[in-house]
Amino acid sequence: MLISEIYGWHYIITSDNPLPADSSTMFAALRRLGKVTKLQTKTTIALSPTSTTTWADVRAAIKSNLNPAKGNAIYVNLRSGKVFQIGRRTRFLWKSVP
Repeated sequence: MLISEIYGWHYIITSDNPLPADSSTMFAALRRLGKVTKLQTKTTIALSPTSTTTWADVRAAIKSNLNPAKGNAIYVNLRSGKVFQIGRRTRFLWKSVP
């Protein structure tokens, strides 16, 4: 999928060190929240959530599938343009990326 083809998607999510390593459980958790597609790499996903899905649901699905010792993730809300990250450097708290 090209950058020009992500129109209509709400979130772009990428992670490093998910559990398990092939990110299958994160993909399944996000699939329950709406329509998903894998992008260029196996750990980058585009999500178009259902009408009942909130940003907190997306964050919970990402956080619950990260490696607790060294997992990192970032997601971009394409509607608002805001970017958030979580991982060791943020002490596993969601932080906004300027």
